[in-house]
Amino acid sequence: MAKMSKQQVESINSKCKNGFSFYIRGFVEAGRKQLNKTITLKEDEKMIEAELCWAEEILHKKNPNGYNIPYSTGNYIPALRVSVWRASKHSKAWISEGFGNKHIFNEYPSAKKMMNKLCEITEYATNELIYSLLPESERQEFKAITN
Repeated sequence: MAKMSKQQVESINSKCKNGFSFYIRGFVEAGRKQLNKTITLKEDEKMIEAELCWAEEILHKKNPNGYNIPYSTGNYIPALRVSVWRASKHSKAWISEGFGNKHIFNEYPSAKKMMNKLCEITEYATNELIYSLLPESERQEFKAITN
């Protein structure tokens, strides 16, 4: 299992912008190296989680029969996923309705999943972009908190 020191985490966090930080829990549980930002909409009731991670770059090209066939380029692209979490009324669990909407930063492909490059992308993961990925029902709450 991979290990990471407190100093390494602090170094990553110092390079992040717009409130993002290294997601320690995801690293400990599954070895995922991603950046997260959590915004509380209602204390102990509802929160937004913005997750910046690497995704495999998949392109499509037509085969001789005219069908679009997906293929991997071997590169990775940063992806921002925004989901809404609600506290369960029946337990201490938090529940999300799927992964939420995502934005792919196609203009920043990378041959490797570089944490430094992901930190640079946090500059473009603004509150305005997060707002645009939220369901309509949460946009007003988000806007009231971030303004």
